Amino acid sequence: MDNRIRLLGIVPYEGMKTLLLRVAAEYPQVDLDVFVGNMEEGVEIAQSNFCNQYSAVISRGGTAKSLRKLSIPVVEIEISLYDVLYALKLSAGLHSKFAMVAYADIAISAQALCDLLHYQVDIFTVNSIEELEPTLRYLKEDQYDTVLCDMTADIIARSLGLNTIFITSGLESIRQAMDRALALCRSRKHLQDENALFRALLSGQGTQVAVFDQQRDLVFFQGDDEPPELMDLLRQELNELPAGKERRITRSAGKTQYALRIRPLSAGQAYTAVYFSVRKTGPGKNQAGIRYFSRQEAEQKAYGSGLSFGDLYSPSTEDVAQLANCMTPVLITGEEGTRMSRVAAHLYMQGPLRDAPLVVINCCLLNEKSWEFLLESHNSPLSESGSTLYFSRIGALSPERRTQLMDTLSEGDVCRRNRVLLSCTCRTGEQMSPEAAAFLDQLSCRVLHLQPLRNLKDQIPTLITSALSVLNASRPYPVLGAEPEAVRLLQAFPWPHNYVQFQRVMEELTAAAEQTITAQSVQEALQKESYGSTHASRMGGMFEPLDLNQTLDQIDRDVALRVLAETNGNQSAAAKRLDISRTTLRRLIKQG
Repeated sequence: MDNRIRLLGIVPYEGMKTLLLRVAAEYPQVDLDVFVGNMEEGVEIAQSNFCNQYSAVISRGGTAKSLRKLSIPVVEIEISLYDVLYALKLSAGLHSKFAMVAYADIAISAQALCDLLHYQVDIFTVNSIEELEPTLRYLKEDQYDTVLCDMTADIIARSLGLNTIFITSGLESIRQAMDRALALCRSRKHLQDENALFRALLSGQGTQVAVFDQQRDLVFFQGDDEPPELMDLLRQELNELPAGKERRITRSAGKTQYALRIRPLSAGQAYTAVYFSVRKTGPGKNQAGIRYFSRQEAEQKAYGSGLSFGDLYSPSTEDVAQLANCMTPVLITGEEGTRMSRVAAHLYMQGPLRDAPLVVINCCLLNEKSWEFLLESHNSPLSESGSTLYFSRIGALSPERRTQLMDTLSEGDVCRRNRVLLSCTCRTGEQMSPEAAAFLDQLSCRVLHLQPLRNLKDQIPTLITSALSVLNASRPYPVLGAEPEAVRLLQAFPWPHNYVQFQRVMEELTAAAEQTITAQSVQEALQKESYGSTHASRMGGMFEPLDLNQTLDQIDRDVALRVLAETNGNQSAAAKRLDISRTTLRRLIKQG
């Protein structure tokens, strides 16, 4: 008999997922699946996954409260006094104006700690998620720079341009939640065994099953997963089903095709069973380099991962807000590593068309078929209306294609029917490349230039704090700061690859640190980052931005040399990172 207990974890950030899986490893009788999602996504995840043999859900904060409304057994990961203390301790190194925004139970504990430890922290209490944005806007207007908060407030704060230190749950809080979950599951074991037997009778039939009640609520699901687009499709078909009739149809949702057999059932009350088989069809070669993002996916791209860089961009946050709300084409420029795609996603999220798709056209990945599809197909995103079109790295296009694209955008009414964003990488010291200037003149774009990190050295201490608040989430014990000399070394470094490089270095420093980042560890990390600079002449200046006007073979060679330098000449490590053999790596290095 299998006495294992299956638990579903829905947590607000990746670091908590790591800790929850680590705690679960201490309980040999537990099988744990963990998903990362915000409050809205958490409810959808639970609705889609809970019926698949889970005994209980482990979650936190507002997500846990929302799940309880669905009559799902939920165990909440609480925020302990120690967790609040860690966040307060981390904020002690800030010299700018900061505040804490929290629900009443956390705010009361935080106030008691501040009184005991003589911390001067402004604490703002909210009673619902609806109060978060107005409160954070007030803090922004009142010149606060940093906010201590939970994950939901963290996303909103960063979208408003505030720096954040979000309050994480430590190992002990997670371990206590796991103990409570096991106690809850013991009372449900008999029902779980019956449910497992019932599912075993249906398994192996080659067909998946979904059962709905009269209110169109899902009461049973047997299959690999429950994609939301499939559930929406099935409910739509049920509404159109003639009463008491069985129906066989084929329908598509996204890039998946389903063969459906819809059959009425009666078992005490009326149900409808949908038997379906799946055939997935991947994107064709004629769409290489073209990808559609939903609003939730774009939000994750803009705010859900990586470091928060606050008001580090130029022009000011007020100008960015104006750009986000206008329909004039926007040209984003910046050096390699300045996160232009992330800024484009931010403009989309703040813009008037955020409920329509974000279409990303990566000019580096467009082949002949996808270029023909883009310009000539009636299904091309350029033929649509009401979408946001983001052309990434337009400098990678050949001169002929750049001219074709400019003519299509300017003469084809594309910019009037859609929101158009473009980005182009400029070389060190430039604010705009000649390729970008051509689009600026022909399309009358507004320009958003992203400052290189070397021009913002005074912001390095703020960036360090912001990075630690994110990276500490996956550590058992937090790193509380950096030595003054370590900060000076990070400020002195030229950061040729800007914010992407800074994030990578901070991840390495945090992983190696105990309580404080030392100057010695910074010296060692930056020495590795500087490796390519001492070999620039021999290796073709690999630490300058890639020249995308070269042939594909030459670009492949530059990328291979760059990765080889970053692995200190270790061919095995470089080949593994590039997911190629050492023979292929040696061929790439020799060609060109």
